[in-house]
Amino acid sequence: MRSFVKWVGGKQRSLKHILPHVPASFRRYHEPFLGGGAVFLGMGEAGLLSNGSLPPFLSDFNHILAATWREVQTHPRETAELLELFRNLDSEQLYLDLRVYLNEHHADDEGRWESGQYAATFIYLNRAGFNGLFRVNKQGELNASFAKTRPTGKNIVQTEAITAASAFLQQTQAVVADQGYLAALDAVKAGDFVYLDPPYDGTYANYTFPPFTQDDQVQLARRVRGMAAAGASFIISNSDTSLIRELYEGFTILETTRTNTVNTNTADRSPKRDLTILSWRP
Repeated sequence: MRSFVKWVGGKQRSLKHILPHVPASFRRYHEPFLGGGAVFLGMGEAGLLSNGSLPPFLSDFNHILAATWREVQTHPRETAELLELFRNLDSEQLYLDLRVYLNEHHADDEGRWESGQYAATFIYLNRAGFNGLFRVNKQGELNASFAKTRPTGKNIVQTEAITAASAFLQQTQAVVADQGYLAALDAVKAGDFVYLDPPYDGTYANYTFPPFTQDDQVQLARRVRGMAAAGASFIISNSDTSLIRELYEGFTILETTRTNTVNTNTADRSPKRDLTILSWRP
């Protein structure tokens, strides 16, 4: 099971460290840093989403990404068909034209988008852009460049991934919201299970503007401690740094490794140490 988008810090290769710790039962599943959704998709494939009694609540501050997930949920066929068209027309000019159009028109702009068009546009830009990088300027506009060395049309069509993701979203009646992590955490109640994959401490954080900072890391950890004490369960992924170890001292901290196939530095894709943190003691 793979995501239909390429995402820096995606957790496809880390599922072996995360899924074995998913609680056997919980009230509702939350994922406030949705990104490529590898954990949600992995839980779906493993049958773990049925451990919850309420529809999953998925969210991301990146409104472009959240809108893409919602359209994949409701219009998978149209999205996949448009990607077939974009594959056949794949070029730097198409990339630049679609990037301008996406930046100029919000997903909710009436009359600007046909069914599946918004999702297909972003997925194309994501897969035809340099190294799968999502980067925005201070106006919040996508400004990643075209991948000129990529073979024309390669890896654009994602029909199987889109169809599978849509099936899990529809079967579970998942809610996908575009909001920041603090607002998303307001919906967490006692008995809920939350997976948190914030931008890693000390690494690339320009998925949105303003970027995620160390102050956000501190604020997030404070909220997690309070909500864990109130009865919610958390799994957190983050860098193996002194700050993260300090913020989650007293939790179960598992040392793990990750390999990023999507990286801002194409020469630096060797395994890295990171942490999988559980808010409970096994």
